[in-house]
Order: sequence, then C-alpha cells, then structure tokens
Amino acid sequence: MEKLDKHKKSRLFSIFENLDSDIDLRSERNINSDVLIIDGNNNYIRCHCANPAINADGEHIGGIDGFFKSLGYAIRTLQPTRCIVVFDGVGGSQRRRAIYSNYKNKRKSKLRLNRVYEDLDDGSDEQTSILRQMQKVVVLCQNLPVSMMAIDNIEADDSIAFLCTEVFNTDKTENITIMSNDKDFYQLVNKKIKVYSPTKKKIFGPKEVYDEFGITAKNFIYYKILAGDSSDNIDGIKGIKEKTAVKLFPQLSTEDDFTLNEMIRYTQDNVNGKLKAYNNINENVNILHRNYDLMQLGTADFNTHSKLKIQNIINHKVDPTNVYEFTKLLKKYKLFNVIKSHDTWLRDTFDNLDFYAKQS
Repeated sequence: MEKLDKHKKSRLFSIFENLDSDIDLRSERNINSDVLIIDGNNNYIRCHCANPAINADGEHIGGIDGFFKSLGYAIRTLQPTRCIVVFDGVGGSQRRRAIYSNYKNKRKSKLRLNRVYEDLDDGSDEQTSILRQMQKVVVLCQNLPVSMMAIDNIEADDSIAFLCTEVFNTDKTENITIMSNDKDFYQLVNKKIKVYSPTKKKIFGPKEVYDEFGITAKNFIYYKILAGDSSDNIDGIKGIKEKTAVKLFPQLSTEDDFTLNEMIRYTQDNVNGKLKAYNNINENVNILHRNYDLMQLGTADFNTHSKLKIQNIINHKVDPTNVYEFTKLLKKYKLFNVIKSHDTWLRDTFDNLDFYAKQS
C-alpha cells in the first residue's frame, strides 16, 4: 500500500478526532438533553400561505414543501436530541372563546391532527387544500424520529408551555427551543428556554428579547396584555407600543417581579398626571384582566387528564426514521420535487435524532 504523506495523515487523524469528540458528546447526553418543540400550526400555515410550489400534477404543495424545508433547516442548525411537533387539538380555542367570543374569529383554518384520516372538505378549495396538505405532513412525520401531539380542547401554545415549564423542567434537560413566529412565547424565555424564529432565522434568549423590545422576557406578558394581538383578534389599549409601554411602566425593562395587580395600582397612582394614557388604561382595566387570562402561558389552565396525555406521549418510545415508508409516501404523494436526494436529506437531517431515538 502506498505510504500516506504527512498532510493526508494529518487530515485522517483530524477526522478521527472529530468522530471521537462527537461520540463522547453523544454519550454525555440523553434524548431529553436538548429539546426542539415545533409550533406545528404556526409553521405550517406560514409555509402554506407563502410557498407557491406545485407537484407534477399541478397541485399546490407549498405547505408540505415549506414545512419540511423549514423543519429540516432548524434541525440541522440546532442539532437537538429530541424534536416534538405540536398542533392545536380539536376544540382547542373553546376555553379562550369562553373568555372572549371574538378570539380568533378572523381565522378560517382549523387544522385537526386527530382527524387526519377523515374526509375533510368544507366546500372551500383553499380550506380543502390546507387540510389535505396537512394530512400529508402528519403522515410523513409519522415516519420520522419526531414526537407529535394534538390534545383535544387544548391549543398548541398551552401544550408547548406545559412541556417547557413542567415536563422538561428537570436537570436532564439542558436546553429547550420553541420554533415559532408567535411572540407570545417570549414570556417563557429564560436561561433554559429560547424561541427560534424561522422567518428571522434567529434565536431569542433573554438578551435578544430585551435588545429587540426593550422589555425583559420575565415581564413580556404585561406588554402583551397592553398591546393585544391582532393575529388572534385580541384588542389591547389603543396606542400602546413597545416604547410607550416602557415609558408608562419602567418595570417592564427590569428583572424585578411585576404582577397584574401592581400594574393596575401603578396606573391608578398616576391617573390625572402628565401622561393621559394612564387614564385610558384605568378606564379599560377589564381588558387587562381579560387579555391576561387569554395570553398568559406560565400556568397550565387545563385538567390533569390532559396533562397525563401529554406526559404519556413524551414517555412513549421515539421510533427512528423509516426510510422505506417515507420514500413510498413521497412517491405516492408525488413529492420528489419537494425533497430532492431524499435519502441524503434524511441522513443529514435526522442522524442525530435517530441516534437518541435508538438509545431511548
């Protein structure tokens, strides 16, 4: 055999050293060390609306195309040990609609993971396209090393918050990343919990939230209840934006503990002062209470049975990638233009998750 020159030897030793370090790193971690939680509805709808891709039959497949490209990019970038995709459950909005009847009444799509095998057709071509593509996303995900959940009568936001604050609030979990464009999740951000924005391709930890808004993650909920949320059709106090909120309530830019009652007392103490906004807030205290009940994610507001369902899904063994079935589905759905060189894509994207799935 031809002798290797010094340069080639050096490269080989470097490769083996990197492999050894990867093996050592994996052996020190467990499946719950670094958890990526996908806000399924948020990411799917964003992709469906923005991506014009079609398959060989001319059918719109932008929701599927965008979802898996976005999912793959996030997994390859963040390298989690576990991935969980969370969808709204059937009747998920009922609790909040009982508080505020106009909650989400501008939204038309109602994605139901646990109705994936039913014939979904409400007479609207767009709605039918959304639901049929969503069915395929779910079936494809069933052959990947990811956990999925949609709990009846619970929205994805609440399931995700429960996962972050209770299920994975242990020493075994080092990092939790929520993938979503929904700013409501910033209220959960701390040293362990971060939010990854797929549109900005940016991770928001405590520093990034503060740099972006001038408001600490710890007190972000109090800004949200003032500003409202147009995407969920929740009105706030008119004219309140980030800078205005901090001007009115300097506590929002600190790490000091702050409560809704303290916000209301502070408002009342400043009524009839130089800033007339306090008067407006004081006249609409009912909106603050309502919005807090709608928006806060710090405390799980659902029953023990539902919490156990979530815990059981997490405790269930994660299966590794089923390349054969995934390939069959790509052919069946005519999606080979979505994931080109799918075998390479599966390996490059899910190798780390497959490792921990097998260890579990």
